[in-house]
Amino acid sequence: MSVSLVQAATRILHRASRSHPVGAARRLSRAGRCRDAFALLGDAFESSGDAELASELVLLRYEAAMKGRSRSQPVAGDWPPDEPDLFPECAGIPEISSAAFTPAALASGIVRHGGLIVRGLLSQEEVDRYTTCVHLAFDARTRHVAGAASQEDAKWYTPFRNWRDRNLLGGARDFAERGGGVLGADSPAMVHEILKMAESRGVIAAVEAFLDERPAVSVRKTTLRIVPPTTGTSWHQDGAFLGDYVRSVNMWIALSECGDDAPSLDIIPKRFDHIVPTGTEGAPFTWTVADTVAERVAREAGVEILHGNFAPGDAVFFDHMNLHRTGVRPGMTKDRLAIEWWFFAPSRFPTEQIPILA
Repeated sequence: MSVSLVQAATRILHRASRSHPVGAARRLSRAGRCRDAFALLGDAFESSGDAELASELVLLRYEAAMKGRSRSQPVAGDWPPDEPDLFPECAGIPEISSAAFTPAALASGIVRHGGLIVRGLLSQEEVDRYTTCVHLAFDARTRHVAGAASQEDAKWYTPFRNWRDRNLLGGARDFAERGGGVLGADSPAMVHEILKMAESRGVIAAVEAFLDERPAVSVRKTTLRIVPPTTGTSWHQDGAFLGDYVRSVNMWIALSECGDDAPSLDIIPKRFDHIVPTGTEGAPFTWTVADTVAERVAREAGVEILHGNFAPGDAVFFDHMNLHRTGVRPGMTKDRLAIEWWFFAPSRFPTEQIPILA
């Protein structure tokens, strides 16, 4: 038997050996039991380490999101909700511990102050593990591009495609790479890792309560980042290109010290109810905000710009109306490692963003 036939036979046997968890998960999903389906396939992946199971899980989340989205009706009512201010003495972005994180704290922080900082959302053990995973994803992408990826690499980097094997991402993947990133959905193992963590920490429940829907994750915007100190930076609101009709929450988690020696985040601690003028006064792009404009709107709002200092494991939550930028300073010498996970309400999900159900 030729080598190619042996390889083909091996692949067939391999697929047959994993058909039971995949088939069972798909049956659960068709019955509307998506969470059970994700748990079943996730457990099977953890037990086997099979890269194809991890990719199947991302695909199953995508199919569930598309099915749910086609049935969703736009959520009624004004947005954002009229949340009470749980941090009335705070003039900036409220800071709480992981133990104090609740749906009410998340909603109040975003609506009343433009965001919420959760110190120590991740344990040091999780930080160490995810740091290793981010490097594995970047290294696996390098080998994938060079045509030298191994089977082990595939669970850390497999370019996302839908069931028709069409590349839906256009230039988003290249844009992420130029910004020091790997798209989260291109790392199937990390999709499983981060969403499992977010579920266990109550993040999914808090985001669901805020958005009034089980959230979906954006394939185009969710990113693993290794950002060098030479990176460019511009003020922006993601709503400037996503649309201000969406409902979103971004979970940004530092995996390295950032703010002194490595790039961080600069944030204006206010949720704007409009898109700040873009492309004016020397702004580098049509969708970005000039430094002079950002400084002026902060001054008019009576708030000071936050130049964030974050320890590994700290998280920041904000939405698409928040005005922020990568915080780069002269003299910085280290890379910043971070995870950026964008959640949207499926009924208001921007079509081009490509959803996977959380």
